[in-house]
Amino acid sequence: MNHDILSHYHKAAAQAAAAAARFKQEADTYSLMRLGVFVLFIAGVVAGVMSDSFTLIAIVTLVMIAAFAWLVSKQSIFERERDYYNGLAKVNQNEIDSITRMGNLYSNGAGYQNEKHFYTSDLDIFGNASLFQLVNRAATAPGNRKLAEWLSAPANKETILLRQEAVKELSAKNTWKPEMQTLLLFARTADANELSRLITYLNTPVNIPGEKWLKTYFKIAPFIMTAAVTLAFFVNEFKIAALLIGLVHGQLVLSRQKHVRKAELIVGKIGATLAGYARAFKKAEDEQWQSVYSQHLSAQLKEKQTSAQIKELSRLVNNFNARLNMLVGTVLNLFFLWDLKQI
Repeated sequence: MNHDILSHYHKAAAQAAAAAARFKQEADTYSLMRLGVFVLFIAGVVAGVMSDSFTLIAIVTLVMIAAFAWLVSKQSIFERERDYYNGLAKVNQNEIDSITRMGNLYSNGAGYQNEKHFYTSDLDIFGNASLFQLVNRAATAPGNRKLAEWLSAPANKETILLRQEAVKELSAKNTWKPEMQTLLLFARTADANELSRLITYLNTPVNIPGEKWLKTYFKIAPFIMTAAVTLAFFVNEFKIAALLIGLVHGQLVLSRQKHVRKAELIVGKIGATLAGYARAFKKAEDEQWQSVYSQHLSAQLKEKQTSAQIKELSRLVNNFNARLNMLVGTVLNLFFLWDLKQI
């Protein structure tokens, strides 16, 4: 029996590793193409300066930004697939390690040890070579706490039977289970407090100087800048106007960098974390369940539209993080005052 199980996990791990290598090669190709686009952009700007052609510089800039954005989008897709299959290989390898040497990449629950507890310390429930280490496949902090609660406290017969039914159903989902583990693998190393910090920040007024009139100006700023740049192609005087508008927009953003930096410290790279949770919740919502316990949890997720809400929050955070790309961030701030608009 163990031989068949090990064979299954070895095959699954090898297939996942091969897929990861394939997507890595694709991502590397698009990375080189991005470098090529940047070189072409520099060459185009130099040619425009040498020929004193504002039109050429503007066209080159717009075309290169569009090409760069498309390449970044494609590369991100391949990188996400690469990371997914690397994670899937790791999840399957973990099952091999668990069978062959009692290894486990997940927590062993040592933090839940309590020498005064009336049975957990005597029965090796937590810690190295413990029951928790053997059965734990929870990457998230709430998941670890839930398992610790189950193992630390007695439950009535009805509750135990409901849990057993759910675990039995879950154990039979040989494809879904490792895929879900893979989607949540990032949570093993995620900052457990970053979500609470984000929620606190979202509930705190920003109070940007001039916020009231800026909210109105955000709506018309891109049209003003676009009109100035377009007219600059036909009327020389508008070249200066476009430059002045760009300088004003840049100054508006720079003068309020204190608020932008505060948002950056709180938000950080949490957009990727939120996107990861959104994918995991969506997978749980879409799965068909037979056990009563799992059906109840799934119904709660669907009722609250958990995955959709987290995905939308992730989108907003990633919009803010678009500024981290120097070229894209500069254009977004010149046209949309992007940094201020997103906070």
